[in-house]
Amino acid sequence: MSKHKPKISKEDKKRRRNSIILGSILIFLMTFGIVGYGFTANSNTNHGSSYANFSYNNYEFRYATVNNNNIFVGIINGQEVPFYNHPADIENITVSDSFKENALAYQSIVFSAPTLSPEENIGQDQIYFDYLVKDLQTSSGKNIIRGMLSKDLFNDYPVYNCESATQNQPVLVLKSESDSGLPLGIYDTDKEYCYDLVASGLNVIKMRDKLLYIFTGVQ
Repeated sequence: MSKHKPKISKEDKKRRRNSIILGSILIFLMTFGIVGYGFTANSNTNHGSSYANFSYNNYEFRYATVNNNNIFVGIINGQEVPFYNHPADIENITVSDSFKENALAYQSIVFSAPTLSPEENIGQDQIYFDYLVKDLQTSSGKNIIRGMLSKDLFNDYPVYNCESATQNQPVLVLKSESDSGLPLGIYDTDKEYCYDLVASGLNVIKMRDKLLYIFTGVQ
């Protein structure tokens, strides 16, 4: 018996295409620093100018202004690495012990997102998730792979789910905070080397910083 691919209406194609274009534009703007640098303004801690230069876990940081927004620049292995959030503000984000213990050793990590139906547009969480992946691809020094949990009719991302997770290549699966009922963090699942990355909205950017702090050994 031949298999038939599900039909996708022209309206669904147009709507998804428009959402992809919009998301790509936002990712481009964030990547090149036109937006996104002001996320630290929502921090619960008002560091102010007293943090123009500071040390954290034996790493030197400086407070900088880029495009009229504030960032924190760490000197790590002789390189300047920008962060949106002060390390002290996000040190209490929950991260699975097993993931954190092995994070420095991982050379390849998969970040996989839920597959959308033809009727769904790309939401804010997936837009920020794509930015997180693209940013880590260039700044983490690791092989970062973008995947989908199952085949997506609109994208060519490879399929990676918890069954794909291995000791050498863990899989982090995006889940929203509202759907999971959990706060921002990285949590163990029933499958070894597979983790739920729970984040929504701008908290995805906090997770970007948290992961970079872990990958660089700052936290």
